[in-house]
Amino acid sequence: MKTCPIPTARSAFSLCVRRRPRRQASNGKRVMNDFVLSSPQEFRRLPGLFRRWELAQVLEAGEDYHIEDAGTTSDGTMVFAIYRRVPALWECKSLNDKSWKDTVKRGVVISKPIYAAQIATYQAYMEASVPGISQSPALFTAINKDTAELHHELVPFNGGLAQMASDKAVRIIRAIEAGELLPRIAQSADFHECRFCSWSDRCWRIGDGR
Repeated sequence: MKTCPIPTARSAFSLCVRRRPRRQASNGKRVMNDFVLSSPQEFRRLPGLFRRWELAQVLEAGEDYHIEDAGTTSDGTMVFAIYRRVPALWECKSLNDKSWKDTVKRGVVISKPIYAAQIATYQAYMEASVPGISQSPALFTAINKDTAELHHELVPFNGGLAQMASDKAVRIIRAIEAGELLPRIAQSADFHECRFCSWSDRCWRIGDGR
C-alpha cells in the first residue's frame, strides 16, 4: 500500500491510498489509477478525532482522504480530523441550443424533469453497490450541440422523486401484464411529446379514445 501526500497548508494535507504506483498526468498533476487527486471540498468528515498512530486503523485502501491538524489533547498529543471523499454520480446530456439555454437559465430539475428523475433513480438504486452515492449531489453536465459550450450544476438527491419514478414504472409494468391501457398523457396525437414517441401511431390507433 502506498500513500501520496500533497501539501496544501502547514496544518492540512490530502492523500490517496492506492495499491498501484502513481504516475504523472499530461497536465502535470499527480494521479493514481487515472484519478486526479481531489480537492478538500469534495470530502466528508469522519466522526471523531484521531491520533497519529490511529490513522492506519481508519484509512482504507482504494479511498481518498484529506487530513487536517485538529490541535492537541491535554497531554500534548496531536489529533487530526479525517475527511473521506464520497462518490458522486455524473450525468451528461447533449442538447440543442434552445434547450441548453433553458437548462442553464432554469436548472435541470425544472427545465428537464425527466433527466432529474433519471438522476434521482440512479442515485437511489446504485446506493447498494456504491455506498454513499446518494449522500452527495450528482454532477449534471449539459453539452450545447451547436456551440460545444458546457453547463455544469450540482443536483441534490431527491428520494421522493426517485420513489415516484419507480412507482410509475411499476404501475406501467403491471398494466401491461394485465392488458390494461393506461390514460394517455395528452388529448391529441399532435402533442409535442407524442410527436417524438416511437409508439405514437400504435398508441393512437388502439383503445377507446382515452
